[in-house]
Amino acid sequence: MTVGGPGVMDRLVVVDLFSGAGGLSEGFRAAGFHVALAVEKDPYAAETNYFNHSRNKSKFRTRVLTADIADVDFVKERKLLRESLGKPPEVVIGGPPCQGFSRANMRTRTSKNPLNALVLDFVEAVKAMRPLVALLENVADIEKFEDGDTVELLGYAFDDIGYSFNSAVLNAADFGVPQRRRRFIGIATRYGITVTLPKPYHPTHGLPLAKRSLIFRHCRTATARTPSHTGPGTISLRTRRQCVRARTVKSRTTLSPVTVSSCWKGMRTFPRGGIGKTFPIG
Repeated sequence: MTVGGPGVMDRLVVVDLFSGAGGLSEGFRAAGFHVALAVEKDPYAAETNYFNHSRNKSKFRTRVLTADIADVDFVKERKLLRESLGKPPEVVIGGPPCQGFSRANMRTRTSKNPLNALVLDFVEAVKAMRPLVALLENVADIEKFEDGDTVELLGYAFDDIGYSFNSAVLNAADFGVPQRRRRFIGIATRYGITVTLPKPYHPTHGLPLAKRSLIFRHCRTATARTPSHTGPGTISLRTRRQCVRARTVKSRTTLSPVTVSSCWKGMRTFPRGGIGKTFPIG
């Protein structure tokens, strides 16, 4: 089976849980997977995902289910996917809520935060869907949360349902992305399948900022050939370049490029200056 082939049967079928607006799905789609189902509770995020990934007539469009993960019958969804695509889902991905693990949210960063239990709901969904591989993404802080007990518990939970589990914290800047974003990536596999976490494309670990900045791909170079667009919510190429020049070397490597030509439901336009560290690119 080849990822990225011309037909539905040639692409690995993916289910995206806690899909949000579909950012993780977009990465898998770009890599040649078929994201057949996405589940998201927030209606604005789900509508955004639908607008960008489902309303076209492509055979690879995503069915977006607006629902709480606890209310979804994943055994039934697995059966529906098998009937419609000729095979069950082979990959389940998801980024459960991170608020209870992130140091950016010290007010509710506690083991009592009810959102933390959703990582185990992810495991239960994997148990019902029985994919070959599952990928869980979260903030880097989850790795040391409660002295590592949460990640250890995840490992035990996956082991109980017949999956091996390995994880690491990866930095997007090490893979050619113009942002310094560290994320916890956990991969669960069954049937003796071995999936190796990727090695950094750029050997930046342990280097001082001045040297890392020469290796990292900056937003300036990432947007240098981005065509200009006009209209609500867009920003011209000239303005983008001026904005990047005004940033320090450190902040350039922490910017998050966002395609404003996509639809962002719940807001009339994407803010001209971006949101937080996001940076509009087209």
